[in-house]
Amino acid sequence: MNKKHMLLPLVGIAVLSSCAKGYGQEITSDKARVAELGKGISEKMNEKTGFEAHIVGYMGTSYNDKEAAGRDTKYSWDVYYHGDDKGNISLGGRMSIKSGEEKMDYPFNLFQVNDPEYGEVNYTELIYPGDPGYRQIEVHYANESDEGAYMDELSGILAFPIAFFDAACFPYYLGDEVNTEYGTVTVPPRKLYSNGDGNLTIEMSNTKERESKSSSYTRITYDNYVLKDAVFESKDNTLTEKFELQYKVLPNYKVALPDGWKDHIRERTSSSRVS
Repeated sequence: MNKKHMLLPLVGIAVLSSCAKGYGQEITSDKARVAELGKGISEKMNEKTGFEAHIVGYMGTSYNDKEAAGRDTKYSWDVYYHGDDKGNISLGGRMSIKSGEEKMDYPFNLFQVNDPEYGEVNYTELIYPGDPGYRQIEVHYANESDEGAYMDELSGILAFPIAFFDAACFPYYLGDEVNTEYGTVTVPPRKLYSNGDGNLTIEMSNTKERESKSSSYTRITYDNYVLKDAVFESKDNTLTEKFELQYKVLPNYKVALPDGWKDHIRERTSSSRVS
């Protein structure tokens, strides 16, 4: 289950009593118990096995000024993220972009699979809004001579749900600081709860008073030492975000490239030779 992405960790808002939510006994101050659970979760989550993560997300700007309301932009995602014991991954689902009165839906499929002949193969399929019959498919593989043009529509937008998934996969938040590729980040106040062996719920809150108030809430639950589900919400001035995740292990799941993927490589290389 080694994940290829590690972005800034998520932070969270003030919460109600968690015992009433079924999270179990608070163990925040039990350092030995926390360390034991953290070690078990890290080991289990690093095992190579198939998995499925269902991520539903929303991010949008909203202006109080009526004149600026036309600049409102809203993104939403409904994504299934799969992996297998060979490190192959796939993403499939739909993203929507709403800007002002205009809304566009983009169904998509992404695959990253290691092939004995071609090495790492990246397959991208995007169905364009307003023209459901038009599918743009690109297939690229390791060490090919031309770099190829990947789909800009997917590259940055999909980073948000995947960053949320990566940050939830491992209990990075058990210490006071987290080392990321962007530097050391101080973890906001959090509470830890457990219902028993292999079970851990982390809740974090963070509220800042600046020119405008910003707040966020993170809740991550692991069961049997494996990620179960997670929620992240934030509000900062005009920007609102919310992501929810459901996770399960699928030991026998295999990621495979769609039929005909080699044909797209042959067509592209043939056209490149002609031109």
